[in-house]
Amino acid sequence: NEDISGLRCIITAGESADPGTAMRVTASGIAYYNAYGPTECAVCVSIYQSTGHAVEKRAIPIGKPISN
Repeated sequence: NEDISGLRCIITAGESADPGTAMRVTASGIAYYNAYGPTECAVCVSIYQSTGHAVEKRAIPIGKPISN
């Protein structure tokens, strides 16, 4: 609920992404990514860029593998 207007991109990981938050962020023109990776490695292995479409109202996918 704080001013995030100075941001260009937000990346979340670790917990399931909140679809409502993703929709609000993308509606404000900020790129929103949901990342995923196994906890034991503490790295992101996949990423998904939210577009704010209605299909994302239920769940934000964990995305596709990151190259390399």
